[in-house]
Amino acid sequence: MQIQRPSLRSRGFTLIELLVVIAIIAILAAILFPVFAKAREKARQITCASNLKQIGLGILQYSQDYDELMPRCGGAIGFADGTQYMPWSTFITPYIKNGAGTSSVAQGGNVFKCPSNPSTSTAYAGEAGAYQYSCDYVTNFNQSFGGPPGNYYKGNGAFGNQGPDPIPNADISIASIVAPASLIALMENNAKGPGNSAWNIDITNSSFAATGLFAGHTAVSNYLFCDGHVKALRPFATLATADGGNGQSNLWTRNNLNFSDPTNPQPNDLTNAKACLATTANTYK
Repeated sequence: MQIQRPSLRSRGFTLIELLVVIAIIAILAAILFPVFAKAREKARQITCASNLKQIGLGILQYSQDYDELMPRCGGAIGFADGTQYMPWSTFITPYIKNGAGTSSVAQGGNVFKCPSNPSTSTAYAGEAGAYQYSCDYVTNFNQSFGGPPGNYYKGNGAFGNQGPDPIPNADISIASIVAPASLIALMENNAKGPGNSAWNIDITNSSFAATGLFAGHTAVSNYLFCDGHVKALRPFATLATADGGNGQSNLWTRNNLNFSDPTNPQPNDLTNAKACLATTANTYK
């Protein structure tokens, strides 16, 4: 009788089994890829917050050396790379020293650049690199209430405006800030081109309604406050509930008064601010 030996050849996968395995892998990928993307964006947000924290330390050191004054948003003083104005970043560059070069952004290196922000705007032709953080200048040309009457260069934000040096009363003293922990100093900009306010933002100005701010960290922005701390917030968390936001206070004014306060002689401040924040919220849902 002939004995039949079992075949030593292993049995392969059937087509259905392969398709099932591929389907399982595709399902796992669909579940995990968004998680990985969020984790990667969270890491970028942490880097951005670290940048703002370092910039904040530079601002505080500058203030200690200059009679407790905040840096100006800009000043009409020529410097080495031939520009006609010095933006706020140039004032604090000696306190950061992260990089090398003639322009403030080059000297500051990547500390001025958010890894998530694709902006390539520059404030002036002579400035190399992208400005991806902007001055909190909520009162461009003294539009918002609370600033000294008739002073063209000073409003109710954290920074004085640009202008020829010296400008009397154009500097903001830390003592004039009611609550430094509740006043935004710097935020992330959404400027798109050269000179498009890549160094200051006034959310009470209607010109910012179309661009808004940058909130690309899963719909939130990092904000540096005048006391040096950094916090991630959604756009309307920066406005008080009385102004149509969901925050405890108005984080844009030096005296912490709401835009809807009866003493505000500029009724369009609230309308423009809400339009700017609405654009931000709708762009980064």
